Amino acid sequence: VGRAIERGVKWLATEQNATSGLWGDEEYPAITGLSLRAIHGDPARKNGDKYSAVLDKGYSFILSKTQSDGGIYGKGLASYNTSICLMALLQRKKPEYKPVILKARNFLINQQHDFD
Repeated sequence: VGRAIERGVKWLATEQNATSGLWGDEEYPAITGLSLRAIHGDPARKNGDKYSAVLDKGYSFILSKTQSDGGIYGKGLASYNTSICLMALLQRKKPEYKPVILKARNFLINQQHDFD
């Protein structure tokens, strides 16, 4: 299983856009969030390893998609993109992400509607 995870993480790293740090489509940062979560999910991974630069670029991309309303999205699927990106930000456990995390959380709360 460890080899399969290692190969998957290596493949993800090679598929990242080297310039922007994204995976997939710029308008859907959730794809990048899912990729970051997968890399973080490698139980053999250590901080400061060969994938640290890949993670840094990916998180920079996610942060660049933060909107004034607190959401993290491009053109559409605002709740979905924000939710996935929020999980990725939480997984990294960086204190400097706290303001973005809180704004994203509030954005998601405000997307809820009670029609009763």
